[in-house]
Amino acid sequence: MWPPWKKMHDRGVTDFYVPSLVDTAAGWKPNKNEVNPAYKAGVNSQGFGYRIFSDPRWIGYTDPAVYAKACADEVGLAGGVQGYMFDIEYHNPSFVKNTILEYRKWVPKGPIAWTLEPHQGGWFTQELVNVLNNDINLVVVPQNYYGDMTPYDVAPYTNLRNDIINRGVKPARVKVFYDVNKPVPSDWDGCLYHEEGL
Repeated sequence: MWPPWKKMHDRGVTDFYVPSLVDTAAGWKPNKNEVNPAYKAGVNSQGFGYRIFSDPRWIGYTDPAVYAKACADEVGLAGGVQGYMFDIEYHNPSFVKNTILEYRKWVPKGPIAWTLEPHQGGWFTQELVNVLNNDINLVVVPQNYYGDMTPYDVAPYTNLRNDIINRGVKPARVKVFYDVNKPVPSDWDGCLYHEEGL
């Protein structure tokens, strides 16, 4: 099923993410319907960039090198680089840092986004901050909602963004993950969750 392309265009969306895996009765399985060159071409034909996202918790990755290689392999299955999002909510700066560095060994170019829950800057290390700042194609996208989708902050999202900026991450690298079922400003900058609600 295709997403609401026109509504996405009208809202200013430029890229569309698909999950690397899908949750089935038999557990998490490869998303063969959407992680392939034909689906990517379909997304591109509507004027959107095609990107993939994944969460290491889906199948319990604990080794960042193994997780990063699996992500890079998914990029290959889709026919090349157009961007990847890591939904890493482990509060482990070494895991995040090493995932990014290992992924770049396999996919040296292209956009990377890392999304995480709100108000997590306190466990960032300087080593992690350096990796985030030194990759010119990387953004951090804190979620402006809790697990039950209760909003964390309101526009202009100063508390959400400054939690990470104050740890040393460059302001231009810090975006916002919005829930479209709540008010989203016209000048939004980041990612939209629940695009089916547009």
